Amino acid sequence: MTIPHFISIGHITHDLVGNGITPGGPALYSTCAARNLGISVGMITSFSRPLLQPGLLQGIDIRCQESQKTTTFANLYNEHGERRQIIESVADRITSTLIPPEWRAVSIVNICPVANEYLPEIVRLFDKALIGICPQGWMRRWDSKGQVFRKKWENFKEVLPYADIVFFSEEDVSDPKKAVETYLPYTKMVIVTQGKLGASIYSHNGVHRSPAFPTIEVDPTGAGDVFATAFLIRYFETHDVPESARFANCVASFVVEKEGIYGIPGLDDVKRRLNVAR
Repeated sequence: MTIPHFISIGHITHDLVGNGITPGGPALYSTCAARNLGISVGMITSFSRPLLQPGLLQGIDIRCQESQKTTTFANLYNEHGERRQIIESVADRITSTLIPPEWRAVSIVNICPVANEYLPEIVRLFDKALIGICPQGWMRRWDSKGQVFRKKWENFKEVLPYADIVFFSEEDVSDPKKAVETYLPYTKMVIVTQGKLGASIYSHNGVHRSPAFPTIEVDPTGAGDVFATAFLIRYFETHDVPESARFANCVASFVVEKEGIYGIPGLDDVKRRLNVAR
């Protein structure tokens, strides 16, 4: 069995945008981004009949827990770009039995739940990997009507000691500075994405701020997931924080220019934009 270089773990979702439905979810954005950057990829997921265009998952090794439902979100944005979410259904939970034993030797893992779909102990399976955590799915709750709200990440002490980098948006928490102070003692690096302002990277050596690439925003959905993916890939190659952040901001800048998953760029597009920026 071929072992992917990069895997992501999380639900593929249906995202309701305007009058249409588009496939989404951090795991899908992440895996497609890694593939488009020329990396061999795998995904652990659960869904039922996702709305996927032919070829969207080409080149991705998928291990799926078949479910009667697909996790479905309505993402509503106001004029300030602030998002309000409604969750309409949730797919089956993901268990560790879905992960081929050989995949535990993978080089990079993106742990990216979207709806609390697996237990935090799954992070312990990859003791040789560079592990990124995108904890958004552990930082949300919803009421009986599906209205999604932020909540504290309660199980972070079970996850972060086994991980290398945690990523979250400043919109995911009420106090980003306090969140950094809470998480950093338990891991090596905390990265806060800040939309048009770029990202701030915190480590035990200090903080590095990386500006966003200028672009015309159409749909910000998935940009943070793609940033995390690109950062992990570049950091694995270089161990250079400023270079990895610049690369990740460049890749993410393409995503906001189109609706949904289809704005994720290829490596050649990224190289051209990086060269122009220089």
